[in-house]
Amino acid sequence: DSSIATLKSLGWTKQRVSEGALIDETGVLEMLRVQTEASPETPISMSDVLKRAKRRKREDALRDERAEAEAEARQAGVSCDLHVADIRDWRPEGVSAIITDPPYVGDAIPLYEALADFATDVLPEGGALVVMTWQGILADVIRALDVPGLAYRWCIEWRYANAPNTADHARRVFDCWKPGLVYHKGAMPKNAQTFRDSIESRGTDKDYHEWGQPVDGFERLVKSFSWAGELVCDPFLGGGTTAVAALRADRPFIGADIDDRAVLTSRTRLTKLEEAA
Repeated sequence: DSSIATLKSLGWTKQRVSEGALIDETGVLEMLRVQTEASPETPISMSDVLKRAKRRKREDALRDERAEAEAEARQAGVSCDLHVADIRDWRPEGVSAIITDPPYVGDAIPLYEALADFATDVLPEGGALVVMTWQGILADVIRALDVPGLAYRWCIEWRYANAPNTADHARRVFDCWKPGLVYHKGAMPKNAQTFRDSIESRGTDKDYHEWGQPVDGFERLVKSFSWAGELVCDPFLGGGTTAVAALRADRPFIGADIDDRAVLTSRTRLTKLEEAA
């Protein structure tokens, strides 16, 4: 309060005082100090400082929202079953929908080919496969999923609403969204829900996995491509985002990951939800 009073006495406008308080509250200056020491040749403008402070405040608010929502995730008492397993030889029973975000790094296409086999094996007729991917490998992913038994339906725009755009210098493009592909086993069922093909991703969630995505976006996918009580599956479990989204939407969940550390992290995350509920 004394700092703010000092700024006002120096003739700062209300807006400028508010901006100064925001920068102080979010701790952005300390983060930028570290960045400047690492790259002293890179200039940082006041507008950039403010932009980062506003983004940090939004992310903190979103983290609080997620914590509150996840605390209610297990109240419905629906089941959650996690496994350490490889998608190439894991075949769970009773799956109604697959909603997943496979890794894109390295040679990812064999994983999508394995996902195509997995989906045709475990989904019932009309069951949905919703899979996230990256523009850089989109053409190859579509070819990998173009198999007998899977019918392409649509592409969803997963828009980065609260994250800095990344630049693909080789292709000379700013990456502002990523695609989510929608397929059905056999054909789209006549009672398929109508959905909006754009999701505003309000921020990443790296608390449980380095490639984590926000639960609210995945909850929309779960609700759009399954019905309450149907078993949702994610064979690339990661930090458990789809699991939490399914439980919040009153769907039982089954998931797996080849990385036992990821499965342990997800189990710990879900245990905390049970205890909070």
